[in-house]
Amino acid sequence: MIDVAELERAIKERLRKREEVIRAVGDFALKASQVLGPLTAILYGSYARGDFNLWSDVDVLFVVRDEVALPRKPHKRVELVLDLVPPGFEVHLVREGELRRALAKRAFARAALAGAVVVLDQLGLAEELRAMGLGVEMRRARGLEGLDRED
Repeated sequence: MIDVAELERAIKERLRKREEVIRAVGDFALKASQVLGPLTAILYGSYARGDFNLWSDVDVLFVVRDEVALPRKPHKRVELVLDLVPPGFEVHLVREGELRRALAKRAFARAALAGAVVVLDQLGLAEELRAMGLGVEMRRARGLEGLDRED
């Protein structure tokens, strides 16, 4: 028989852990924006969906303006913020145009961002992602209110 009280405790703990991760992504994004300039920070993968487990990493995508100088090789890009990356985070950096091209041409890119959580949106991309039917959730981590959309 299912212990309803235990199930409710487990659900509350999972929600608490997810919120903790969203807050950590927000803190990380603010620090990274001091290095990269305005950006949109997207939590995707298991923590965004809520199906994370003990071995899950925290998948974060930073989208920066097209003018930002990024290394050509994707694995070299993270070096720009490597000192800021919290343990257990898997970070990817792309320019706005690169993201748009990937979403237009690659089903796996759309699948990866389906159900993602936009934590910081200084570039104003959340509505565009929603319009693509990706089911993107906008969640400002506590303390990030009013920091979106730097024009």
